[in-house]
Amino acid sequence: MLILGLDASSVAIGFAILNEKEELILTKAIKLNSSLSYEKRALLFEKELKEIREKYKISKVFLEEPMIATFGGSGSSFTTAILNSISGMYRYVVFKVFHKEAKLLNVRSVRSKLGIKFDKTLKGKQKKQQIIDFVKSIYDESFQYDKTKFGNAIPLTDDRADAIVIALGGMRYFNE
Repeated sequence: MLILGLDASSVAIGFAILNEKEELILTKAIKLNSSLSYEKRALLFEKELKEIREKYKISKVFLEEPMIATFGGSGSSFTTAILNSISGMYRYVVFKVFHKEAKLLNVRSVRSKLGIKFDKTLKGKQKKQQIIDFVKSIYDESFQYDKTKFGNAIPLTDDRADAIVIALGGMRYFNE
């Protein structure tokens, strides 16, 4: 049994595959060119999924649901519409490639169930680093990443880590 976890946004997509023993089989991320239409981004996503399908027999797919309710008044209906349309395209592509529906997971719920607690004083990159550190604590040898000259994780590392969190949470708590 192989589980595919996806952290898919309009600018980047993280991929993670775990086996039934929760061992990390694959972790990768791609950056999407912001000049491309959303439809062309979906085609790139489809290409990546087809490559995964050729190498791995995926049993279930978990996808991070769009963070709509977290804007707390600052999010516009336009932003909500964009996030929903992108998520819908990605869900369709998953179904098209794997003939399986992607189970949407709320990332806050998954993090809570996995025991990931944020230091409330931290912001932005520091919060992302906490997720990276959590994943590294579980998958020390199999989750490798480079750092910038300033000691920060290189771009897309957080997308990879988020995909692993989605896969792990899906496997442990939402794998009906």
